[in-house]
Order: sequence, then C-alpha cells, then structure tokens
Amino acid sequence: MTAHEATGSDDHHDETDDDVRLPWQLWAAIGLICAQAVALIGLGLIMALKTVTGEAQFLSAAIGEIVVVLGVATLLLYLAKRLRGRHASARGLSVFMGLLWLPIGWFLHQAGLTDWTFVAWAIAVTQTVLLVVAPTREALGVETRLPMAADIDEEPDSETPKG
Repeated sequence: MTAHEATGSDDHHDETDDDVRLPWQLWAAIGLICAQAVALIGLGLIMALKTVTGEAQFLSAAIGEIVVVLGVATLLLYLAKRLRGRHASARGLSVFMGLLWLPIGWFLHQAGLTDWTFVAWAIAVTQTVLLVVAPTREALGVETRLPMAADIDEEPDSETPKG
C-alpha cells in the first residue's frame, strides 16, 4: 500500500508520463513562475547581505522586506509545483500573481525605469496568456466555456399551458 492509498488523498499527483505530456504553454508558464521565484530569492539574499553589512538604514524594515520577498518566492514555487501536478486550483492565483506585474510596471515607469516597465508588462501579459489558453485549461481540467441558458435543463412549469 502506498502513502497515497493509505491517506486516501485525491489531491496527490504521482510523477508519471503525464508530466511529459503537459502542453508547452503550461511548461512555459511554470518556467516563468519559477524564474520569478529565483529572482526574488536572489533579491532576498542581496537584501540580507546588505542588512548584515550595515547598508540598510532601518533594520526592522529590512528584515520585514526580506521576509515578504522570500515569502512571495515560496508561494510562487508552490504554485509552480501545483501547476506541474495539474491542480486547477493553482491557476487563478498564478494569473493574479502575473497580473500584479501591471501596477509594478506602472510604478517602474513613474520612477523613470522605462526599460523595466516593459519587462514587467511583458511578464504580466505572457504569464496571463499562457495560463488562460485552451491547451493549459484542458491540461488542468478547467471548463472551457460557461453553460448557456439553453444548455440548462429546466423543469417545465406544469401550470403554464404551452402553445
């Protein structure tokens, strides 16, 4: 008996050949999410180094920023793992995390960092598109369309005459 069978968990995915059959769009989204996480981990390490060397002006603020940066990186890695395991529940938050780059890009623009503005916006658009295209939705088992009113079976009203 495996650990999966012992726990009776339906929310577990064993690595099989199904991993290879993920659509390239989903693999690209997972790679983009992991790249963001790695960048945040690097940023957190740089911030920690500056804090230790005394370059940070306010120690408590620096520690708080490091915790937030590493926390977001951890969340991104968790989402990437869930997407690789075909867990549809990770898709919505992954789209949201991608869309967060839109206001980040705006603030970069306001700060005069126009080149980085376009990088942030490209990440937002690319990640969102990769997660909402049909092959990704199908791989995650997400409904591709909403039911129309005509598709809903309704009980006929027996008191209303037809004709």
